[in-house]
Amino acid sequence: MKNNSPLSALIALPEIQEFITLHAHEKASTLSLRFSSKVGFDLTAITQQIELRQKARKKIPSFCIATTILSPKLYEQSTHEEVAKFKAQFIKGSRLLDATAGLGIDAFYIGRNVEHICCLEANRQHAEILEHNFSQHQIKAEIINTTLEDFIKSGTRKFDVIYVDPDRRPGSNRKLFDIEQCTPNVIELKNHLLGMAAAVWIKLSPMMDIIAIVKSFSPNIDELHCISLQNEMKEILLCIKSGEQKTRYKATNLNGEPPTTFTSDKIDVKPLLSSPLKYLFEPNMALVKSKLCMEYSSLKNLRVLYPNGFYFTTDFLEEALLGRFFEIKAVLPYKKQILQKFAQEQQLIKANISCRNFFWKPEEVKKQLKLTDGGEWYLFCYTNADKKPMALWCQKIPQKKI
Repeated sequence: MKNNSPLSALIALPEIQEFITLHAHEKASTLSLRFSSKVGFDLTAITQQIELRQKARKKIPSFCIATTILSPKLYEQSTHEEVAKFKAQFIKGSRLLDATAGLGIDAFYIGRNVEHICCLEANRQHAEILEHNFSQHQIKAEIINTTLEDFIKSGTRKFDVIYVDPDRRPGSNRKLFDIEQCTPNVIELKNHLLGMAAAVWIKLSPMMDIIAIVKSFSPNIDELHCISLQNEMKEILLCIKSGEQKTRYKATNLNGEPPTTFTSDKIDVKPLLSSPLKYLFEPNMALVKSKLCMEYSSLKNLRVLYPNGFYFTTDFLEEALLGRFFEIKAVLPYKKQILQKFAQEQQLIKANISCRNFFWKPEEVKKQLKLTDGGEWYLFCYTNADKKPMALWCQKIPQKKI
């Protein structure tokens, strides 16, 4: 497609690139006041580009150079570069169809493993931004301004791999966590997609329910990944293939090199309950989201503090690449006076509070105990197997000491 975007032409000007580079760290509002009526270009558009680059510098640094174009929605929905790099390690094939390209971060990295990239983008302006940015990175791709539905209707083309990231905010800023309400409706199009490629990879919101996802795409799920970056859930990624598949579940935390991954066929493991021992183990968010905690705890000989729980305990330290260890300093019933007394004895005014299977949220506990966030102490609150509210005062054990 031919790019006729006025913004592309503006960004291409050397004086605009110089302006963006020179004022890269200044506030957009300050620039608007200082240069109002003093420049011969669209100042609002350029200050927005500067502001977006400041937000995007950690998430998508490769797309923050002076010659690229960003947009608020494309930035918001773009994949973090570290996550895209990780996915590029296993999403491979000769011909790739990115069915919902957006800003193109995923195609940018996954495309390095393929011979031909075809990108679909339904929004005309977004397609022009994609074409412009790819040209700045010397990426050769076939970019088509169309929807996946219309692309399918136009005739069946074959690919090795299809990648789809359904729009979770179609027509509004409201986030959607129901797969069938997203655009495109990948459940409705599933059979069409499987007829076009041997493997179809679908990126889903980390807020979506794993059980609902499995139910929606069974029996075609070959792999289901829960991916976190520095213990923050980023996305759920599944690979579907034709026919009945035996699903492999993978929980990955990207926190340095190499990534740490736990893989399981999801064998039903019954939790081994225990009262608090010497240490508390808290699984990372990828393990929690993937519901692989019981499998992991069985492998690591951990005991759970409450049925189907996310707090584990042990008397032995073991290298925990998929979670954090804490030394339990006090095991107390959750009673305000008792907990405040301990805090006073330890001269605590700050604590990091976590609640699971509990009556109150961390903010409510903080108010009850008159604590502020932070510090070296951690307070874990939960309801045990006897339905009694409990609290554990703990201190984190650095990874290097495990």
